[in-house]
Amino acid sequence: MRSRPLSSILLAAALLAPRAGSAQFETVSKLFDKVHSVAVSGQTGRLTNSYMTEDGRCAFFSNALCGAGVEVLIDVGDSAGEHWELGLGAGYLSGFGRMRDSLDFRASMRTFPTVSAYYTNISLGPVGMYLGGNMGLVELVNAQAYGDSALEYGVKGNTFELGATVGLYGEIGRGAIFIEPAYRWRRFSSLDYTFASAVGKLPRAFPRELDLSALQVSVGFQLDVRKHEPDKVPPKVWRLVSVDGLTLPAAVQVSAVSSGTVQKQILFGMLTMNPGKDDDEPGTYRLELQTREITTTAAGVVQSAQPPVATVENGTFTRSEAGDLTLTPTLASPTTTTTVSTTAVATTTVTTTTVAARGAEMVARQGHAEGTEVRLRDPATGYGLIFRRADVLEVSAPSAAAEKTAGN
Repeated sequence: MRSRPLSSILLAAALLAPRAGSAQFETVSKLFDKVHSVAVSGQTGRLTNSYMTEDGRCAFFSNALCGAGVEVLIDVGDSAGEHWELGLGAGYLSGFGRMRDSLDFRASMRTFPTVSAYYTNISLGPVGMYLGGNMGLVELVNAQAYGDSALEYGVKGNTFELGATVGLYGEIGRGAIFIEPAYRWRRFSSLDYTFASAVGKLPRAFPRELDLSALQVSVGFQLDVRKHEPDKVPPKVWRLVSVDGLTLPAAVQVSAVSSGTVQKQILFGMLTMNPGKDDDEPGTYRLELQTREITTTAAGVVQSAQPPVATVENGTFTRSEAGDLTLTPTLASPTTTTTVSTTAVATTTVTTTTVAARGAEMVARQGHAEGTEVRLRDPATGYGLIFRRADVLEVSAPSAAAEKTAGN
């Protein structure tokens, strides 16, 4: 799945770049094997200096620069929730010109390679934002100067490009559409002219240096080219987010008493699933549900609250190709431990009970895994439990204490 897009990228890079040695090409090819996405974009822009102008030959925008770019993106790791990417690319920009002072100067520009670093972990609701820095090698292409008597002069120039980028993107399937305003600083400190026929003197009107810095906007599409295989099992850790449609803490049992009500609440839940070694071997799971009882007045004011109790269930699970889950508890001897945590603010008591063997009463849980959710039905109470994937799990202090106690 990856080979076709990457072959196209390497071909485009080869067409845009000067001829390179086989060793250089092999090095670039190995690096491109590690990419996760390919981005293709169209570009337009305006020069920021007053000497050069846009010559109006752009097919899409009058009096503007135009071009295209291609870039491959490599993940360079996540740290503390931060996401960084490395971009390697190539591009071109045309439409540079100057037609006054007896000079007709026309040029395009090729950039290869470009190296960019992006910070992408910025969310703006329905869209994402990223920031980046850029550096590249720039070369004038098809640059010609025409002086008096229509004499033609070839122009060559090379320099470095430095830039800053801010972009917005919206995900669509396995890709994303993006718009990317940027500034690129490019200053050619000297130019190499090829003189026409026997002329050996450079006309006074011809520039000795060029500033092709520009404000640019790129619009394009980024495609994820990694090979995606469906998960054989759900991700490892899932957190309970609702019980029968109620957010936590959820009152699952309410009994009326003379002074008000007694409620049983589910405070916290976590499902940990470890896959088997192969498709035929069941995986193992650990389900923790933390509950407590509170007494309230008729007006809903809490009169008393019992210490939280964490019930832990261990067992095995299987998952069908359609995502249907069967969680079967493992027969075990009952164990109960109590942990008391005292701080300067309050004292918290958490009692952890490991589910005991109940013989024929030990009923398997049925559920379904799809996308970012796991849905389970509690066989004893009939509660509908909805768990969401917890890639970065932040557990409250009482739950952390229960987790530690349950593992002993």
